[in-house]
Amino acid sequence: MTHRVLPLTALCAAALLASTPAHAQRRADPARPESMLQVTCNGTMPDATLHARSAQGALNRALVAQGDGKRFYYEQALGHVRDGLFEDSANPRYHLAAGEAHLGLGQLDEGGKALSRAVELCPELADIVEPLRQNAWATLFQQGMDAYTAGDTAGALAKWQQAGAFYDRRPDPFYNTGVVLSQRGDVQGSVASFRQALAALDKLPADTSATEMQSRLETRAVALSGMLNGGARLFSQDQLAPAEAIFREVVALDSTNRDARYNHALSLYKLERWTELEPVAAGLLRVDPLNENAHVLLYNAFKFQSDAARTAGDTARSQQIARRAITVAEAQQNVPVFVDGVNLTNAEGSTALTGQVAGNAAAAGTPVRIEFTLYGVGGGRFTHTVTVQAPAKGQTAQFEAAVPATEAVTSFSYRLLPG
Repeated sequence: MTHRVLPLTALCAAALLASTPAHAQRRADPARPESMLQVTCNGTMPDATLHARSAQGALNRALVAQGDGKRFYYEQALGHVRDGLFEDSANPRYHLAAGEAHLGLGQLDEGGKALSRAVELCPELADIVEPLRQNAWATLFQQGMDAYTAGDTAGALAKWQQAGAFYDRRPDPFYNTGVVLSQRGDVQGSVASFRQALAALDKLPADTSATEMQSRLETRAVALSGMLNGGARLFSQDQLAPAEAIFREVVALDSTNRDARYNHALSLYKLERWTELEPVAAGLLRVDPLNENAHVLLYNAFKFQSDAARTAGDTARSQQIARRAITVAEAQQNVPVFVDGVNLTNAEGSTALTGQVAGNAAAAGTPVRIEFTLYGVGGGRFTHTVTVQAPAKGQTAQFEAAVPATEAVTSFSYRLLPG
């Protein structure tokens, strides 16, 4: 059997990202935490000193002040904190007040360190510190949104990167950064940002509403799509090794992602990494068994391993692997039809499934039944059987179906039904 070369057009491009990258903030602004004067620390919190009461008073006045008045009171609070820390540097009240004042002044590094020190000294403060961090994060994130809306993408990126660096438990700034960097052509930067968005999703609390959980799953899906799109762009630029690494990562994060599997196999083929290609191409065939290119990929994985063994003088192994290549070639010849160009378009309550079949072993006009499984962003699976009339060899026929689905779907697999 001769070596068959796959055309570059076989690369499956990832779905385009939304034109508007601003990922809506899906939470209510947290309430201001209780006064530091009300805090207890497992019964060991030091008494509220005159410095602590004075700092709290300045913080309270900063909340209602306007303009430069806010800065004045935040700086006044820091002055009282410094006096208090001089007397008792281990008093968590002072570190908590310092954190709030620094954040009010936009001094994120100092504020974050002070809040961390407060929690270190008194772990019970974590529930108070968390809203302070989230409020600062929300301010930065919104400033990024405002800058983006005004057409200042550089300013938006700066604010979102600040927000993500300060508080890494929300995916929104990482996701937005990924989309803007992708639009700018910074593929590696965008992929890294989408990766950070996925990491942030993993840090969110598990106990949440069904609506919020669905929103998180949708964010995860579009972040993975962004990574896949980045890998496809690198592939098209002949940056094969980094593209392969991205495709491999996406498959590891989402085993149902057929496009990532296909692109991963194709990149290994182009890299001539035949041993690695074998299991990847075999896995692709399990979810896309009527794909002609998937058969070709697996055939070539065996063929070139056989050639390498023969060159190394291992005739027995070369012949053993060659027989496996022949088995793949025979299976390909017996496929009734080939399936290609499968596309999914989400709509309210359903997903449009389209594609085409090409004639192969089945006689023209033979009914062929294919059961598709569509995978939703929330883990749902929706099955639908498509029946097509096999076209003559060398001819193609289109198919389409509306598959009822209660959530957006992102990928598919299918199997040939008997009869």
